[in-house]
Amino acid sequence: MYTRFRTQSTHPDFEKLNMELDADLAIRNGETNEFFAQFNTVQNIQHVVLIYENNEIAACGVFKPYNKITVEIKRMFVRPEFRGNGISKIVLHELQNW
Repeated sequence: MYTRFRTQSTHPDFEKLNMELDADLAIRNGETNEFFAQFNTVQNIQHVVLIYENNEIAACGVFKPYNKITVEIKRMFVRPEFRGNGISKIVLHELQNW
């Protein structure tokens, strides 16, 4: 059973997943990571979705307003042990509904 939770970027579980995502991206991006990291700031993000499975944090995603009618989906991450179960679809659906 998945639990959806809406919050802000200061939530401790989001901060934890955000650090895990940054570590994962550093490996994937290699030498180019420093360039991409500048676009991954999360200060003052007001629209964060957290997904829990049996009270354990499993995934996150955020959106940032780009202009009055457009948002940017960012920081989508599913912890490796939860991948392959469709959780990313739940995150994206929750962000779209919000």
